[in-house]
Amino acid sequence: MGALELREGVAGSPTDTVTPDLLSALTLEQLGDTLAIRVDGPRAWDAELAVRFRLTDGEPFVLRLRNGVLTHDRGTPPLEAAPDAEFTLDEATLRAVLVGEVAPDVLAARDDVGVKGEPGTLAELFAHLGEPDPEFAIVTP
Repeated sequence: MGALELREGVAGSPTDTVTPDLLSALTLEQLGDTLAIRVDGPRAWDAELAVRFRLTDGEPFVLRLRNGVLTHDRGTPPLEAAPDAEFTLDEATLRAVLVGEVAPDVLAARDDVGVKGEPGTLAELFAHLGEPDPEFAIVTP
């Protein structure tokens, strides 16, 4: 594909590689990684955000954005300070949020979700993510 791109330009992708079946098969850690590669690092450089998701059917999941890097932890990791926001929900709802099926502002308004701290922090975190480009160049910048 790389040599073809150099000779003929970017070919693009004829198929959709991000399907609901694929996303449902990913672990929470893998979903965290898919968000991490979408961070616009230079724009997010000064952001310091921490969001904890307390799962009613599993271990807590934490997303931290600092110095333009999004990291995630499973379980009860130590935090330097309390998270900016904490959501209590089930794993299916968290997955829906991470894949973009449920918007952060809609999540905070749901009756089946508990919220502590500043619920707008999650929307702020998602604002630092760029949209993936399925037709990215493999070889050329």
